[in-house]
Amino acid sequence: MFTKYLLCPQLFAEALLIDDSHLSGFQKFLEDRGYAHKTVRLYLGAVVHFESWWRTQSRPRGSFPHNDVMTFIGQHLACCHCPRSFPRHKISVRAALNHWLQIREPALSLINNRSVHLSVLDSYDHFLSDVSGLSLSTRQTRRRHALEFLNWFVGKQSIELDQLSAKHLYDYIAVVASKKSSATVGVTVTSLKSFVNFLVSIESCSVIWTPSLLRPKKPHAIPGTRALNEDELSRLLSAFDCSYAGGKRDYAMARCLIDLGIRTSDVAQLNLDHIDWRHGSVTLAPGKSKRQRTLPMPVTTTAALVDYIRHARPITQDRHIFVHHRAPLGQGVPSSTVRGALRRAFARAGFKDSESQVHRLRHTMATRLLQHKIPLKTIADVLGHLSINTTIRYTHVDRPLLAAVAMPWPGRNKS
Repeated sequence: MFTKYLLCPQLFAEALLIDDSHLSGFQKFLEDRGYAHKTVRLYLGAVVHFESWWRTQSRPRGSFPHNDVMTFIGQHLACCHCPRSFPRHKISVRAALNHWLQIREPALSLINNRSVHLSVLDSYDHFLSDVSGLSLSTRQTRRRHALEFLNWFVGKQSIELDQLSAKHLYDYIAVVASKKSSATVGVTVTSLKSFVNFLVSIESCSVIWTPSLLRPKKPHAIPGTRALNEDELSRLLSAFDCSYAGGKRDYAMARCLIDLGIRTSDVAQLNLDHIDWRHGSVTLAPGKSKRQRTLPMPVTTTAALVDYIRHARPITQDRHIFVHHRAPLGQGVPSSTVRGALRRAFARAGFKDSESQVHRLRHTMATRLLQHKIPLKTIADVLGHLSINTTIRYTHVDRPLLAAVAMPWPGRNKS
């Protein structure tokens, strides 16, 4: 069934040695997401290349297959002597294998007798979602760190989880610290603490997390992010080419960030069913604050959205406002697409890399509200902050202006 894609005899011969159900599932995975014929052929070829290379290895598959993929891309492709028809372009191969792992990873874990990892990690993910209420991206990060720890602990120590001790945690953190930056170590320690506390709660271990294992606290400092002035905003918005569909989409996303002060994740999750066009308001899905909130939409935002939806948005059953304009065609975009569109606009507008943080638009929104003497509590509600202390970090302007909009002290005597 792969002859229409794997036209090269060498590729087709190698494909016959791969589990047909996996390769068929991968092909259907790509076709269902609207990938072009040429892309499907390229991605299938990359998978066949990877699997044929793997059969030459004299070691078992790793329980963390991403490491095998990185070895293949970083080492094998650099000195590949496979037939010339095998794909070698690193970016394309990496994209293909990232999709391939979505199909193959459960099987890889079972092959290595590490299915216990999957059950523990699935339970941990449900705990993070249902009990802790963490977002999908945070859960994915913590699950990845937990899997890395389990691979190290079971592989290096060759003992069961109920024998986990504080010394094992010290040793693992030391290994991470020898390879990673201090910021990465801090995030890893936070994830590790969460995972260990979960293991204790389900009685899989009895280790006590000691204060000496906590990540070091950094002194608080007001961030140096500067809000954009009107000239800079105008220059940024002029960098979008609205003469084609993708430009209209990117411009509408920029208007949402600038006019509503929302995060890139909020923009990616905007839904057609959550907009009240008659009253000019939009309801945002619960985000970091775990609260649903409704914001008024300025005329500029409404006009940009209407222009995009009527004249540029692909026909699709997906209810997300912003969708892919190429494969996977018609599916909602992730927050990385929103960030990428804005960063490219910053570059076209002539901003330096150090001035191109997308989060500057959120600071800009808060500063503009502050300049119009909007109370801090209202600004906090617009930004979705649970604490005014968080909002103050977004409004670091001159102190007299900040004092003018501060909330009155409760119980103060009126003169």
